Amino acid sequence: MTFSISARCHRTGDLGVAITTAWFAVGSICPAARVGVGAVASQARANSALRGACLDRIAAGEAPQAALREALAADAGAVHRQVGLIDAAGRTAAYTGAECIAERGALELEDAVIAGNMLASQNVLSAMAAAWTSSRSGDLRLAERMLAALDAGQAAGGDMRGKQSAALLIASDGPSPDLRVDDAPEPLLELRRLLSVYRERYEPIYLAMRAAAAAS
Repeated sequence: MTFSISARCHRTGDLGVAITTAWFAVGSICPAARVGVGAVASQARANSALRGACLDRIAAGEAPQAALREALAADAGAVHRQVGLIDAAGRTAAYTGAECIAERGALELEDAVIAGNMLASQNVLSAMAAAWTSSRSGDLRLAERMLAALDAGQAAGGDMRGKQSAALLIASDGPSPDLRVDDAPEPLLELRRLLSVYRERYEPIYLAMRAAAAAS
C-alpha cells in the first residue's frame, strides 16, 4: 500500500527516505534513518521494529543484506513485510514478502533502493528508477532527488487506491528535514511545499547557529 525510496547522496553522504501511500500518517510508521549508518523503509503490513533492528545491525558492522535477513528471521509476520535498506557506503538490500499485495516489487539501484506494493502497475517502480538515475548528474540535493522519484511514481499510477500521506526524512551532519503530511488530498504537493518553507525559513537559521557555535 506504499511506495518509497531509501537513498544516499553520492556527494555528501546524506541518507534519507521519501515515502507516500493511501494510508494515514505514513511518516510515523515506515521510514527511519541514522547519520553515518543507513536509511530504511518498512512498509506493506509494516512492522516498525524492523527499522531499528536493521539499523542497529548495520551500526554493529553488518552489511545490509545480512542485517535485513537477520531482522526478518526474528519477525513471525515476515511474509507480510516489505523493506528497502541502504547503508552509509551505498550498499542496498530489499525484501518483499510473499503475502504483500500485487503489484509489488523492489529495485536496487546505485545509491538507492525503491520498493512498492499495492501499486497501479510495475511502471511505478520503473518510473521512479528512471527519475532517480537521470537526476544523478545534476545539482539537486538528496531530498529533491527523492521527491522527484516519488513524483514520477505517482505520475505512473502510484498506489492503486489513491493518495493520503507522505513523508521525507534526511539524516545528515547538517540541517536535516523531517517532514510529514499525514492526511491531504495531494500529499506530495504538500510535502514539496513544506520542504520549500524549510529551505527558505528554517535551514538558514540552523546553518547560522552551527556557524556561530563553530566560531565560539
